[in-house]
Amino acid sequence: MEGPQDTVSFVGDTAELQCLTNDSNDSYIVWTRGAAAQTVASLFVVNPGYTVNDSTEGQFDLIINSTQRRDADTYGCIGGFESGVSADLTVLGTFCCLLRLVLWRRKSLNMLHLL
Repeated sequence: MEGPQDTVSFVGDTAELQCLTNDSNDSYIVWTRGAAAQTVASLFVVNPGYTVNDSTEGQFDLIINSTQRRDADTYGCIGGFESGVSADLTVLGTFCCLLRLVLWRRKSLNMLHLL
């Protein structure tokens, strides 16, 4: 089993954590959250705000829509007889989003000067 990687998201963005399993017959992947390993999503468990994308064989991605600061935590992927893997999701707040906008605008203005 491979993934997920530590991920940084901004408030309001979509975060995607990847989980790859070596067992192509393994359709029961569970995504957990936090030290208590609370189940947040699987193909058979629906939890508002979380989706599992299994469109690629052996890959079960956790999608967190419109991330909020409260979504920051450690997420784990567990499946079948394989040992689980985990990663941290960091969600940066409003100030960081404003800084990202300023940097994007600066980059856009610099590109206009090149024309």
